[in-house]
Amino acid sequence: LFTLMPASDYPVVEFEPVSRLAPTPREITRTTFAAWSDKMTALGPVYFRAVVPTDLPVPKPEIPNVWYGLSDEVTNTDDHDRTRGLFRGSGNPDEDFDHFLRCLPDESRPGLFFLHILSPHQPWRHLPSGKRYRSRNLITEAPLGGFGLFCEDWTDDELILRHAWQRYLFEVAAVDRRLGQIMDRLQASGMLDDCLLIVMADHGVSFLPGQSRRVPQGSNLEDILPIPLFIKLPRQQSGRISDRNVESIDVFPTITDVLGVDLAEPVDGMSLLNEERPARPRKSLQYDFGASLDSTIINPDFPRKYGSLDRMLATFGSGTLNDRLRESPLRPDWIGRPLSEFTITPVSLPVETATFQATSSPDRIVCCFEGGVRDGRPLETPLTMVITVNGRVAAVTRTSTDPRLRGAWCVMADEKFYHPGDNEVRLFSVSEDGSSLRPEPCWPLW
Repeated sequence: LFTLMPASDYPVVEFEPVSRLAPTPREITRTTFAAWSDKMTALGPVYFRAVVPTDLPVPKPEIPNVWYGLSDEVTNTDDHDRTRGLFRGSGNPDEDFDHFLRCLPDESRPGLFFLHILSPHQPWRHLPSGKRYRSRNLITEAPLGGFGLFCEDWTDDELILRHAWQRYLFEVAAVDRRLGQIMDRLQASGMLDDCLLIVMADHGVSFLPGQSRRVPQGSNLEDILPIPLFIKLPRQQSGRISDRNVESIDVFPTITDVLGVDLAEPVDGMSLLNEERPARPRKSLQYDFGASLDSTIINPDFPRKYGSLDRMLATFGSGTLNDRLRESPLRPDWIGRPLSEFTITPVSLPVETATFQATSSPDRIVCCFEGGVRDGRPLETPLTMVITVNGRVAAVTRTSTDPRLRGAWCVMADEKFYHPGDNEVRLFSVSEDGSSLRPEPCWPLW
């Protein structure tokens, strides 16, 4: 696709922050001593994570984005003014998406517009409203509960895991909002009806206790193999849902079929417009998490094909604003209650350590919290934690039951409890009998 289209007179816009599919124009090829120096510096954290035992209780250094071909800073500010050509990306999905929107033309005209965006890839940092609740953008920064070399082996603590799953679904909703912005822009320019619009992902993600987040295993295939594939054909007036066994290799021949382009060489996939083609007898997934390329091949109608969807609906509901996606699984009857309804146990803590101001703005809100408590109690009796925002209970959680996460806790507070500007956030622990709240030292992680 990336060699076929530039041969035409079509304008080409390609955002590839990680992949290297499009030919690199000579004029933007840059290999500097600084770039090599950055990658050599990244060798230290990579080597440390490779040789230090994962169960050793020492802090693990973050692997810089540059190790993955990304940059934490925009190195070429001229790219922000360009609206055509190849863009390697800033390393910030928000900036890349806004830039891509600016590259879409104001009037209908033929062209190739390709956006590869690292979202809903971690780090998860957006709410469904589009607000950010964190600013760091290290793609290797794993959520609490991830272990192993790349922190992709999940904890057995289902509450900690539910928190990570919730954040991921928030990020998916933010991606859906971005897709709506693209469609609005295409509609405004008169391109939506005529364009071929394709949206797809590279792989799924699993949230099963004790399982891998991305490496295919017998129990998580229904989470990792199925991916979304949306295709809107030019002048298509109605849609339908298909369960045909298709793969990513079918996307390119589908594009050339729609464009009426005859390929000079054979390709692996087949056009999805060909309803009479024989059904593909297997589902294939290729991945590289070691020294060599591995593959998983299964029956496309394997028994747990819809297991991931069934678990998600059972855990969070359908994801509507009034559904369970924002619910607290612990003491939902406490959420929204004023502090005046609880007994506050005095403790010898300075007030400033139990309270802080969290600023809420149109694009940023502090509502994701993570901390740790070291009170010496056994894992079988975790400590219940309460977050209040502006005098009302906004979230309830507990310390982890995983020995590797002793005393750790994490929780999301619903943004409905915040108002613009500064908000008072407090952290409490619950007394043994559940009758009173005790102020605890409180701080935001992000």
